[in-house]
Amino acid sequence: MVILFAGVKGYIDKVAVESVGDYETAWLAHVKSAHKAAILDAIVNNDFAISDDIEAKLAAACADFTAGYVG
Repeated sequence: MVILFAGVKGYIDKVAVESVGDYETAWLAHVKSAHKAAILDAIVNNDFAISDDIEAKLAAACADFTAGYVG
């Protein structure tokens, strides 16, 4: 779900096509390690729906990660 979010919201557009697979792997690992409670657990606890609060946290995390991604 977080990978789809990155794609639908245009974050992956900033990544070179040949690096998209690596970006997706790194982004998911980052969310699992640094944002498990705030994002992943929150999505699960919200019946797999992304509330406005969760979306804001996910967008901020994705923007930060993408800005620092070197692929």
